[in-house]
Amino acid sequence: KRHAKASKVVIRLESQVGKIKMIVVDNGEGLDQTKVNDLSSMCKLVIIGMRERAQLLHGTFNIESDIGKGTAIIVEIPLVD
Repeated sequence: KRHAKASKVVIRLESQVGKIKMIVVDNGEGLDQTKVNDLSSMCKLVIIGMRERAQLLHGTFNIESDIGKGTAIIVEIPLVD
């Protein structure tokens, strides 16, 4: 809410076959999609930490965003028997 200047944030947790999926969507300012992969150079430590944690759990971390259209963060973590 603070960084994105969002008035609404939706967090959804889904159990899918063989994985858990978390989706966080806001209606904030959004990010230029071409700069999303440069977040580490922009010192966005929270995003970097989330990406590293997903990787440690053999999962994926993706950001979908566009200026003026908000941001979606999608994390998928495989379930282990």
